[in-house]
Amino acid sequence: MAFTDSDLDLAAPLAARAVLHGWNPAETRTGAALSARAGLPDAQNLALVGGLVRAGLAEHCVDGLRRTRRAVRMFVADLGGTKLHAAIVDEAGTVLAERREPTADGVQSVIDQITALRNDLAAACATPAAAIASAAIGVPGAVHPRTGRISLAPNIAGLDAVDLASELERRFGHGVRIENDVNLAALGESADGCARGVLTFAFVSLGTGIGMGLVLDGRLVRGHRGMAGEIALLPVAAGDAVGRAADEGSILERAIGSNGILCAARAAGPVRAETVEQLFAEARHGSPAARAAIAATSDTLFDALMAVRAVVDPELVVLGGSIGLQAEIADRVASRAESHADPLIVRTSTLGPYAVLAGASLAALSALLAPARERRRGD
Repeated sequence: MAFTDSDLDLAAPLAARAVLHGWNPAETRTGAALSARAGLPDAQNLALVGGLVRAGLAEHCVDGLRRTRRAVRMFVADLGGTKLHAAIVDEAGTVLAERREPTADGVQSVIDQITALRNDLAAACATPAAAIASAAIGVPGAVHPRTGRISLAPNIAGLDAVDLASELERRFGHGVRIENDVNLAALGESADGCARGVLTFAFVSLGTGIGMGLVLDGRLVRGHRGMAGEIALLPVAAGDAVGRAADEGSILERAIGSNGILCAARAAGPVRAETVEQLFAEARHGSPAARAAIAATSDTLFDALMAVRAVVDPELVVLGGSIGLQAEIADRVASRAESHADPLIVRTSTLGPYAVLAGASLAALSALLAPARERRRGD
């Protein structure tokens, strides 16, 4: 799915939510009333009205605009290397049905899995599959803003070799927006989480890997190749981690992602942990090696955030991901950042595992209301 400048602006889908909230079927509203609810400039209000009419959610009448009886139903998903979390949502992002399941092996199996899950969830909330009007899916890789091709996604074999949006659009019969998962999490936090009302912030997810979503002046930034925020590539790490990872270009991720923190703990002393969850449990029981690894990971993450801050000057950094949400990491990073000579506010995600789905709800709504030419790939 090709993107346009309008796709980057958070104002449009949020205004659509405000307009649709409490607007009952067959109820008529004047243009002035709609404008007051939307809070957009006149040109954007006209575009929003056009989108509502094109999507079949409203129709023109003598007194203004009448809400139709069509309900908004959208399919959203967070596709990870090990799990798939999906839901059917309404225009407010309210989850009507959801499911988590292990990710299938190989991209064709994943496409089949997503298709089946969409149909199952539609049935679970008594929605005909044909009534789902839009979809947005977060993926663990960079999505090119013009071609829609996915790169830097090694956790799902073959994901970089298919046109995922087109494959799913053929099966679904409606538009499918594919977006980097951390970008969607940033959108979710901006609309429904701890970054609400903050125009310039970074969402940093640290877990198996590390990624960042950037919102600058209320607009999501993707970059020329969709690689804005790929801070896994930052040359910020301690010891010989730089040398080991420099050739593969994933220095920071290899240093403080899940494998990195486990390796750091084993190098610091005896640990029994085989997973990150077990490592944090050992730290809470007093393991010096586990605590040392967590402290080193926190300090390296702090260094990375300071590098980001020097370039984009965010008002706020939101931490997410299975490691970033851990109090031992978040509290140490926040303490260092806020006691710095030039303080930086760091908070943990309030949406947690729902951040990607929350952002996907906005992206799907934006796609639903977009003109047809903006939904077509390659425009």
